[in-house]
Amino acid sequence: VRLEAGWLAAQRAALPELPLERKARFIAQYGLPAYDAEILTEERTLSEYFEAAVAARGGEAKSVSNWMMNDVLRLMRERGVLAGDLKLRPQHLASILRMVEERKITGSTGKELLARVEAGGQDPETLVAAEGLGQVSDEGGRFPDGETAELVDVPSAHRHRETFLLQTGPAAGRAV
Repeated sequence: VRLEAGWLAAQRAALPELPLERKARFIAQYGLPAYDAEILTEERTLSEYFEAAVAARGGEAKSVSNWMMNDVLRLMRERGVLAGDLKLRPQHLASILRMVEERKITGSTGKELLARVEAGGQDPETLVAAEGLGQVSDEGGRFPDGETAELVDVPSAHRHRETFLLQTGPAAGRAV
């Protein structure tokens, strides 16, 4: 049997990336620890999901890896599905991570959203807006209705048996 070099090179190029090669690339390209890279490359659809989520996050690989290693893998085990079968698309994961990073939602709300998006396949940003899941900002000590928070020295107040107020405004006068 005689094989031409060009034909053989074309056949090799057509082969998919093998798990060990992909693991080495994940370590080099994304800066992942060997353990993370090994887990994320064990199954082809999982590694493809990871790369799609990283691309949707603009190259931010470590946060995607952290969430996938903990929460997405747990979700997959609970549902008994592969990454490619999830309703939680890589773009959904990237959107949740962006909202957590921008402090639009808390990390725990983000984790809840993973399961909710998986259950219904809905866009996470739509869910946050429709159900009021966003964080309430307390910048400047103001509550959403315009009341202000007052800092109090709780131990001192108890030592002197003082009645103190936690809020001013419409709630003023209520002792705690």
